[in-house]
Amino acid sequence: MICLVLNTDLEANEDLLLHKDRQALSRLIEANEVKLYSPPVFSDSMRLQRLRWFENKTTEYLSRIEALIQRNQSGPKSKELGTVKRTIEASYREILQASERQFLTWFRAINQDTLPLDESETKYFMAAYHAQLPVSQFLRSESERLKGYVSQVLEHAGDGVPTVIISKDEALSQACKPHAHITCCGQLIDFIKRNDVQSLLRRLDRGIATGQHFLAISRFQALAVSAGKRLSHALKEHVIGLQICDLLIPNDDNMAHIIGMGECGAVKAEFSQPIYFGAGDIGLEFELDIVVDVSFDIFKVDYFSLRHKPRIMAEYEHHVRVKDRSIARVKGVALIPFCLDYLAARNKGERLPHQTIKISSIDDVTLRNYTLAQVDG
Repeated sequence: MICLVLNTDLEANEDLLLHKDRQALSRLIEANEVKLYSPPVFSDSMRLQRLRWFENKTTEYLSRIEALIQRNQSGPKSKELGTVKRTIEASYREILQASERQFLTWFRAINQDTLPLDESETKYFMAAYHAQLPVSQFLRSESERLKGYVSQVLEHAGDGVPTVIISKDEALSQACKPHAHITCCGQLIDFIKRNDVQSLLRRLDRGIATGQHFLAISRFQALAVSAGKRLSHALKEHVIGLQICDLLIPNDDNMAHIIGMGECGAVKAEFSQPIYFGAGDIGLEFELDIVVDVSFDIFKVDYFSLRHKPRIMAEYEHHVRVKDRSIARVKGVALIPFCLDYLAARNKGERLPHQTIKISSIDDVTLRNYTLAQVDG
């Protein structure tokens, strides 16, 4: 059995329960192959992260609708847009509550062990209780907390038991290196990709995950051409609306939203290293460049000092909302449901059956350059 320690730096977005790496984790826990541990603040912190994500998204959508209403005050769509805005505002709290219930249901179902508090941490929990604030706001820094939790896990699990810590703390990773049975993974997907975990998942699903699944992927890399076209369609649903942070964005917080997507470049995919998530689901890590339209707010004084001035979408008292075009590099994991069909069709000399590629997760989006206008001179 593997002891797994989850930290609170898991991305708590709307797809938390849909990502296949989370589903693979649940499968391993159900089969008693993994024992999951989490700090006392894990549930609290993840719940707050999700609520904050939903609040930011809702505010963003309402802001966009309001901008459209202002631009179409006398147009035929003005009344319809107003109805949409009021509907979102009316159901806002209900959506947040549904999100919270969804997370708590998943968290209870994975049968994790919450590590006990030590004496030094009790005062933080009491302070949070009296202030009626989240406990996570009172505890020490994340890296210090996690180091304490790891010590508790090792005490519970015993010496020599394989232990994996999901953390991006580089100091903690270095501290684990002298211990052969303790390893650090930056993300949950890195744990799922490990050879021993992949072997466990395939053994659990013997009869579902046959060698043909993986043979079809690793041998026929010609999939890349058709996969690229299908991937671009699947990406739109996931990329449009994403908030990105990049130093190339010339406003105070370096934040922008992707509001449109254009041409896609060639897809780079790890065909030789498919990821098995259980229940017959196979994923490929991919990377590609896409043309995107981005929107962000910027103070007027900063806007007029820019060499390249993006198009103004909306104007306010002290700032403007602008739209511009850029190239973004997207990394993630795609699910490929057609590999066996492809193998069968290939053997018969038939064309590849048309099935839709699904996106399991978008792991990273970075701007390769700020604007095409600047690149093109």
